[in-house]
Amino acid sequence: MLLGSWKAFRLSIHSTVITVFLMTTLLTSGVSIGLYYYFSQSFATESALSVYEHTASSTLDFVENVDDKAEEIAFMLSKFPKLVEADGIDADTRAVFAEILQRNPLISFITVGFNDGGFYQLVNLDANVKIRQQFNATAKDKWVVITIRTNGDRYLHFEYLDAEFAQRHKMEYPTNYDVRTRAWFGEAEVGKVLKSQPYLFQHLQVPGQVYAISLGNSQHVLAIGIALPSLSDFLKRQPLQGSEAYIYQQNGEIIA
Repeated sequence: MLLGSWKAFRLSIHSTVITVFLMTTLLTSGVSIGLYYYFSQSFATESALSVYEHTASSTLDFVENVDDKAEEIAFMLSKFPKLVEADGIDADTRAVFAEILQRNPLISFITVGFNDGGFYQLVNLDANVKIRQQFNATAKDKWVVITIRTNGDRYLHFEYLDAEFAQRHKMEYPTNYDVRTRAWFGEAEVGKVLKSQPYLFQHLQVPGQVYAISLGNSQHVLAIGIALPSLSDFLKRQPLQGSEAYIYQQNGEIIA
């Protein structure tokens, strides 16, 4: 009788030890998995926040650099003594504009609005793929010169040029476009660069902003144009890992 009780007691202890061991193992495993999940989530969150903070900081630097560069270029060009000749923009001024656009690919175009309502615009087709598509340009096209002359009937001229400024083809259409109706033209000041609100560029048909300055007593206005899709391209290159980023103004309007 005592022997049987002893065996039952030993079996009970054995079962208890195994049960306690299994429960301890499960509890330890559960705690380990929980801690691993917690720290993994915490690390992932911290890593994501670090990426977002870096992206926000680099985007701010990028936008401020774009503003500073565009303002500097517009101001310096306004001091160019022979920027506008009696008959408009000559080949030397066009070469200066082209050099600036080459060195600053975020700038889409440089415009001179004349005090009679006409204007001259040199567009860099390589600034953004949407611009090239809008003009139906080929791979050999590098520049588009857009002009409006006010002598007699008003016509809008498009001249497509290659990298060496050789004309590839041209078009013209009657128009009632008057650059003096643009807000940036009327608000431009001498010696001070004005940054416009975002608007749809008339001939490029993409949203953008211009940096405008009045050219002294001539009342002509110089404008540096930056297409907002170029800012979007910058955001798309950021390592956001499936997330999205936006640049918006204080009024909530998204610009990129």
